[in-house]
Amino acid sequence: MSNNTNPNASSDQVEYKDNVPLKAKFGYGFANAANAIMSLIGLGTIDVFYIKVYGANPSLLAWSWIFFIAWNMINDPLIGIIQDRTKTRWGRRIPYLRFGALPYTLSFILIWFPFMQSALI
Repeated sequence: MSNNTNPNASSDQVEYKDNVPLKAKFGYGFANAANAIMSLIGLGTIDVFYIKVYGANPSLLAWSWIFFIAWNMINDPLIGIIQDRTKTRWGRRIPYLRFGALPYTLSFILIWFPFMQSALI
C-alpha cells in the first residue's frame, strides 16, 4: 500500500493504490459467503432440533445463546492474545489449528447428542 498524498488535499485524506486483484476479492467474498451460509444453516437448525426433537424450553435456549455470546466476547480476544504471543517452529496459529481440530470436531458432534434428555424439558 503506497502512501501517496496530494498536496491540495487535507491532512486526513490519504490516497492509496489497491494492490488486491478483483479476482482475489471475488474469491475471498465467495468463500466467506459459503462460510456464512453454512454457519446460518447450522445455527438455525440446532435451535429447531433442540425444541422439536428434545422438547427444550425456547427461553432456556435463548439464555444459552446469550451466555455463549458473552463468553465469546471475553474469550476470543484472550485466545487472540495468546496466539499472538505463541512462538513455535510451526508459527503462531498452526499448533492451535492442528491440535484443536479433534476437540472441536468432537464437541460439534456431541452438541447433537445430549445425554440428559429429561434436563432439557
